Amino acid sequence: MLQARELTKRDGAFLALDRVNFVVERGEILGYLGPNGSGKSTTVNMVVGLLDSTSGSISLDGRTLGEDPVAYKRRIGYVPEEPYLYTQLTAGEYLMLAGTLRGIPPAILQHKIDRLLRLFL
Repeated sequence: MLQARELTKRDGAFLALDRVNFVVERGEILGYLGPNGSGKSTTVNMVVGLLDSTSGSISLDGRTLGEDPVAYKRRIGYVPEEPYLYTQLTAGEYLMLAGTLRGIPPAILQHKIDRLLRLFL
C-alpha cells in the first residue's frame, strides 16, 4: 500500500502542495489529475524520492522513504515526463542502469539484457 498523509510542499512563501492525502492499495491504479500548477509533478517527485516534502509523510507498505531510502526506491518505478538522461543512453545502457539500480547481479543482468534486445532485432 502506498500512502500519503498531509503531504505539504512549500518553496519560501509559495505553497506548491497543501496537505494531500491518498491511499493506493496493491493492484490499484491511481489517476492523479488536475490543472497545470496544481502539484501533480511535485507529488510524484516526492513519492519517488526526488523531492523532500516540507511536512507530512509518504509510506510504502508501512515503511517510509526515510527509514531505508535504497530499499524504498528499489520498489518504486517511475517514468519521468522529460527523459533527459535516457536520450543519451543506448537501449542496452538504459537496461543496465535500470537493472543495476534494482540490485540485479551483473552476470544475470547482462544475460537478461541480451535476451531482451534479441527480441527487438
